[in-house]
Amino acid sequence: MKLILQLAKKPGISAKRLTTEDLEDLGLSAAISEGKTGSYVNTDDFLKELSDYK
Repeated sequence: MKLILQLAKKPGISAKRLTTEDLEDLGLSAAISEGKTGSYVNTDDFLKELSDYK
């Protein structure tokens, strides 16, 4: 890992090690992007689905 960070710095690329929190944020961002449809959901239908989910 240290070698990769050193190689990245040579051409002027900034790099850092990702923390667990950084990785969680990336995963959440990817999930949001994947689930984004651009359409709105009927609130009553959504709440009914949640209450049926047991």
